[in-house]
Amino acid sequence: MDMNRRQLFRTNGAGLMGSALVAMGFSPTLALVETRHSNSPAPRKPAIPARIARWVAAS
Repeated sequence: MDMNRRQLFRTNGAGLMGSALVAMGFSPTLALVETRHSNSPAPRKPAIPARIARWVAAS
């Protein structure tokens, strides 16, 4: 396999970037597993903080 310096740096850089992303926690297999298990039966309404609820009620 004939490879020049630019191709060598490009392939090494891509491999280093991929392994760095996995080391930081960006694993594609982990993301697929987490999305499969996060199915909730019904959407939940977000909780409103008490001070905002008082402000809305006072208006």
